[in-house]
Amino acid sequence: MFYPYTVRNLDEVFDNFANLSPTKPRFTLADKGDYYEGSYPVPGARREDIKVSVKNQSLEVSYSPEKKNHYAGAFNFSWSTKGLDTDNVKAAYVDGVLTLTVPKQKKPEPQVKTIQVS
Repeated sequence: MFYPYTVRNLDEVFDNFANLSPTKPRFTLADKGDYYEGSYPVPGARREDIKVSVKNQSLEVSYSPEKKNHYAGAFNFSWSTKGLDTDNVKAAYVDGVLTLTVPKQKKPEPQVKTIQVS
């Protein structure tokens, strides 16, 4: 699977290679307009071992394999849900990739109230 990113300088390239490990999945996040889509490769995982929850204004994702997984080790991470619609978060695990779809909160329409002039 290809994960595109923009390189600003050569130091960033080396930092990205230094941060890769067999137990640390590569996180990608895309702004799709009305929602964010996050992808995490977790090859060989079982759906039952992946937990996604919203707690204390953060989206929490964890993976704790029941049996040792040679492709992906245990991990957990979270991100702030400020400005996000946490009631409609969706998670799917297909072909070894966990995909999270997190809608943005809709901004309320300004209400206009007409006052009768007497």
